[in-house]
Amino acid sequence: MKQDGAGLSDADWDCIRGARDTVNRCLDQARTAKTLGASLDAKVRIYPVSENVKKALSALKTGTLGTSDLIDSLSCVFIASDVKLVDSQEAITKECKHSIVDPTSQEETGIMAGVDKSDGHKCERCWCYDVKVGSVAAHPTLCPRCAGVVAKMGMAEAPKPISVVSAK
Repeated sequence: MKQDGAGLSDADWDCIRGARDTVNRCLDQARTAKTLGASLDAKVRIYPVSENVKKALSALKTGTLGTSDLIDSLSCVFIASDVKLVDSQEAITKECKHSIVDPTSQEETGIMAGVDKSDGHKCERCWCYDVKVGSVAAHPTLCPRCAGVVAKMGMAEAPKPISVVSAK
């Protein structure tokens, strides 16, 4: 069985991609309801029905996008600010405004996904939502990771985003 650097097999990645498809449908549901716009606005909760899916998703790190440089995290795979695995469907319905059950709902591949507006504030640099934005006094509009990057670059403040003007 072929595995990648994180120890995941092709079958594991199939489970992860299937979960991502279900999460994307839930994100679309939340966008339609105007709960959120971009996927980075979201917190995602996933209840894996099967042990196969749970094993594959658990191999990836959980938490908030932008809190580390790891690319093997659930937040990177789902392109959401905050992704966590939960232990029950009730946890999703309690924490999330929108939820969806994998339409295949098969024991070996099914998940339930929930989506809601992410907690915290939006970092001006990486655009991720984090409850720790503003915790670094020198950079009150940045998450701790971005504040550290800006400090390493020797900048007193983060560069302002470039506004794009379309040519007509």
